[in-house]
Amino acid sequence: MKIRLFLLILILPAMHFLHQEFHIVNPPIILSPMTTLETKRIHEDIQKMLPKWRKQFEKYGKKYNLPWTLIAAVSYQESKWDNDAISFTGVRGLMQLTTQTAEHVGVSDREDPHQSIQGGAYYLKYLYQKSPGHLQPSDRWVQALAGYNMGWAHLRDVHRLARSKGMNAYRWEQLKILLPMKANKKYLSHFNFGLARGNETVDFIESVIGYYQFLNLRFPEKIFLNRNIASINTSTVPTTIQTTTQQSQILLNF
Repeated sequence: MKIRLFLLILILPAMHFLHQEFHIVNPPIILSPMTTLETKRIHEDIQKMLPKWRKQFEKYGKKYNLPWTLIAAVSYQESKWDNDAISFTGVRGLMQLTTQTAEHVGVSDREDPHQSIQGGAYYLKYLYQKSPGHLQPSDRWVQALAGYNMGWAHLRDVHRLARSKGMNAYRWEQLKILLPMKANKKYLSHFNFGLARGNETVDFIESVIGYYQFLNLRFPEKIFLNRNIASINTSTVPTTIQTTTQQSQILLNF
């Protein structure tokens, strides 16, 4: 009896820690409202630009079990649904894939809209699956979006910096503070992959989430509260775009 009581005393703090660490419900991400000009533009683009690509967003959303509105939101932030868009860093197409990312996901022509959407959709889910499974789904999506924008290697550097500061890079309110530090030479010793424009990553994440929520309001029949997401084997680099049959659950809320 005394032994059981002693073990219980030892186990309870550990159980409390695990509960605090893995089951806490995070507050929603608070976004700044769109300006009148931004709202007007997205309404116009939904009418003029989105119809060109919506079937493709839906097609690859179904293929990879992702909401098409999330794929469309990333594409809108990246290119405003303009397939001819080229950034100042040389990324191209609807989903603005880098040469390295295109090769990674099996895209041979970044300016082919179908390949671009398929590759971007695959890559989004690939990054989601790379994030720790114990996190809240919305936190995993934030990690995936950060990786999509700045690259997973740079995101790993941010996590390394977070550990040195006793911060949690898996929580948005702290990641939002940490990401801009990736551009500061003061912290260069913590980075294995150099500096990056972390401020842009913060803007990217918040904009994508804002557009995603806007599209869900505009197309309420497409809101996904619970989806089955086909897992991707992240242990090897794919030579072609593919899916697997293993299933996992995800809640697409922010």
